[in-house]
Amino acid sequence: MSALPIIEAILSAAAPVQNIVSGKVFYSTAPQGTVAPYVIIVGTSEDDETLLAGAARFPEAYVTTVAYAVDYPQAENLGNAIVAALQDQRGTWRGRTATVSRDRGGSFDYIEVTRQHRRIDNFLVRWR
Repeated sequence: MSALPIIEAILSAAAPVQNIVSGKVFYSTAPQGTVAPYVIIVGTSEDDETLLAGAARFPEAYVTTVAYAVDYPQAENLGNAIVAALQDQRGTWRGRTATVSRDRGGSFDYIEVTRQHRRIDNFLVRWR
């Protein structure tokens, strides 16, 4: 199990996010030709603490969300909706008990070739 399905479940159930992306939440990359706005979920690292008795069995993952949009205001609004949906969450999703916290502030960029704006946010997810 990875943390990515947990993040996907939260974002898919968050009305403010879905009002903007209409179900377009993808892992790693979007299908070719996907029209913005949409969200990509990227798992950058996962680790499980090792204790004297072995693995703690409470893994932690560093997950990045990338909000693609047609302009800066849309990227900002989508990013804010993602942060509101994920920040300081505690609960059970996809059969896993998890906590989600924001790691760092968002960053923005513009992709000239595709003429898309992006907002990138990072989260820490611990689950059991």
